[in-house]
Amino acid sequence: MKIIVAPDSFKGVLSARQAAKAIADGAKKALEQHCRSKKFSILEMPVADGGEGTAEALAANSNAVRISADASDPLGNRIKATYWLDPSSASAFIDVASASGLPLVAPRQRNPMDTSTFGTGMLIADAISRGARHIFIGAGGSATTDGGCGALQALGAIFLDHDGIPIRQPARGRDMPRIHSADTTRLDERLKDTEIIIACDVTAPLTGDRGAARVFAAQKGASPEEIETLENGLLSLQEIFLRHTGGRLPEGSGAAGGFAAGMAALAGARICRGATLVLNHLNFRDSIRSAALIITGEGKADRQTLMGKAPYEVMAEARLAGIPAVLLAGSIQDKSLLLAGGFAAATDINSGTHAGEDPLDPDVASRRLNEAAYRAVVSELVKQTL
Repeated sequence: MKIIVAPDSFKGVLSARQAAKAIADGAKKALEQHCRSKKFSILEMPVADGGEGTAEALAANSNAVRISADASDPLGNRIKATYWLDPSSASAFIDVASASGLPLVAPRQRNPMDTSTFGTGMLIADAISRGARHIFIGAGGSATTDGGCGALQALGAIFLDHDGIPIRQPARGRDMPRIHSADTTRLDERLKDTEIIIACDVTAPLTGDRGAARVFAAQKGASPEEIETLENGLLSLQEIFLRHTGGRLPEGSGAAGGFAAGMAALAGARICRGATLVLNHLNFRDSIRSAALIITGEGKADRQTLMGKAPYEVMAEARLAGIPAVLLAGSIQDKSLLLAGGFAAATDINSGTHAGEDPLDPDVASRRLNEAAYRAVVSELVKQTL
């Protein structure tokens, strides 16, 4: 019996790799106790959809090593940030969240008016300096709404106000309305020979009611008035970006506070759906052949899971192969929709558990995932013997 374990991260509690280990341990225990043939295999394949952990998920299927590099956090403080580098394929794997993520900013200081993606640009530049010519970037989890201007500054772009005066570095959300033009003549020349692919966990446009400011800026700390200021800044930037792209921005341009749009328009980056990129990179379709069960998961599962998140894409591949896919989550809403959408089962690992435990404690979450996986495998074994 072959089981594939392919969860996303349980955000803020367990990484995808940690979740996969907890699930695999529970599955192994069930198989050891109940599998008659005693012949089984469990393959751990942590996944992601463009959010935090995407770089690690992509790096897992390569010879990549972790790199620690100088960067700036969203507020401009100097930090060490990490990414993955595979010299054998000249590839780098970077999460925007590594240098520009919301957890890097204390809750009382969170405000996209004051944050920048400059640090992410520093990581891109560092990767290029180390020989990377294929750079994959997970766009989720940013603390920013700067249209990618900060990152582009770190790569050599200059943004000018109406008087032709350069915007200071690092450009922040509040600087966007002042930007009148972009000078890309000093962009790092090596970008011309570098492929940049941005993996997005959202399909938001840059502006409008579904855009970067009006949908996501509030959760990054912006007030209603500041959201409209950011929206106006993105509208101004959009005109500049459209002049560079010939009048069109790709789907997902609003990811990471417009970082995707700026990088696509001025640095030639390509935007793609994160889950699809990760599964393709992991050769997922080939790896699941002959599997009897796939177990996936995420921190919170609801109707949005069915909108292209990693567990949904895992399940979709499973259905194509005729393999049942079980969903484990820390919280489940819209269970009937999840089952109707194709999951063989959907289990809230925190439902009916003992009081007095913190479900956000990593040890508690690991144990509950382990137990839920055990039950899921036993249930599948029972089905096979009926």
